[in-house]
Amino acid sequence: AIEVLMRKTLTAGLRAANAISILEEVSQDPNMPLFARTSIWQAVTLLEQVRD
Repeated sequence: AIEVLMRKTLTAGLRAANAISILEEVSQDPNMPLFARTSIWQAVTLLEQVRD
C-alpha cells in the first residue's frame, strides 16, 4: 500500500483508493492480530478523507 501511495503518476484520490483496497484485503486475514487490524482500519479511515 505504501508503494501505491508513493506513485506520483496517479492523482491523490486514486492512490488513496488503491491503497484502501489493498489494506481492506489484508485486514480480512483471520490470522491477523486484533491490534494490527485496528491499525489498518485507522489508516483506512484517514485515507478515506483524501480527495482529488
